[in-house]
Amino acid sequence: MSGDVIDAASRPRRQDGTRVRRVGGRVVLILDSGGLELNETAESVWQLCSGSTSVVEIVTKISEEYDAEEDEIRKDVVELLEELESLGALEIVAPA
Repeated sequence: MSGDVIDAASRPRRQDGTRVRRVGGRVVLILDSGGLELNETAESVWQLCSGSTSVVEIVTKISEEYDAEEDEIRKDVVELLEELESLGALEIVAPA
């Protein structure tokens, strides 16, 4: 799905080859291109990327967790998902 706009019904799935380490209380993804440290919100998004949760469900859960408006959260979530996909950490599965 790379290069496409992420659909709200798409279901992000963590790639099996992505290694995850906890360093100093933070989650670090170990990728072929190097490491990527996730902040608390990004870690919450990462945990929801199971392949069974849609983008719209992720946005809803994150907005509830951080008591923020979905419109404010949506852009940041989509940008994070696009970055993780481009780094090879995620696969964005198109809706059926």
